[in-house]
Amino acid sequence: MTAKDCLKALLARTFSDYRVNWIYASVAGCEAAPLNDGLSLGPLAATQTQAILESSSHKFRNTLSFHKGGLAGCVLSDDKGPVCVAHFASPDQYRHNATWSIRANEVALVDIATDDRAKGKGYAPLTIRAATQAYREAGIERLIAFIWWSNKPSIRSFEKAGWVRIGLAIEVRTGKRWRSLRIPLPHRSAAAQVRAKHR
Repeated sequence: MTAKDCLKALLARTFSDYRVNWIYASVAGCEAAPLNDGLSLGPLAATQTQAILESSSHKFRNTLSFHKGGLAGCVLSDDKGPVCVAHFASPDQYRHNATWSIRANEVALVDIATDDRAKGKGYAPLTIRAATQAYREAGIERLIAFIWWSNKPSIRSFEKAGWVRIGLAIEVRTGKRWRSLRIPLPHRSAAAQVRAKHR
């Protein structure tokens, strides 16, 4: 049994439910690279929702639940249609203050999904970076995201987009009550985090 399996078993026996998330945040100076030919990025439009509904990817189709909930969507498309969608919550739409709170001049990236046909092409970090730049140009100071602690593909995507790890959120439920522990982490640049991982 791996250390990861042992931790899961211990948490499952101790608490009725739990959530452990890394908190990532955008940083200044991570400008988006120009999009390749055939790619475009913009707000999620009604014409694109049908193409997403026709996707073979359940997670990609499910992203429309955030759109139906009124969250702002940003979509990266190629010549065949949408390939990556991200949704953002403003402070008044944000429902995860127990996980990590956001300020009035921040937004939270609460969901990102890539269509199965487009996986492995780096579209998630491209979407994160371009959407971050658009929000910053609109006056938003910082974007945050919380990522399940063992979701390595998502962690890689945010780090490739230039975001940095700023905290750890642990939530546990005993009976019907949730308890939260939020641990801020020392700020390091994206470059420093990458160097540390390769030592």
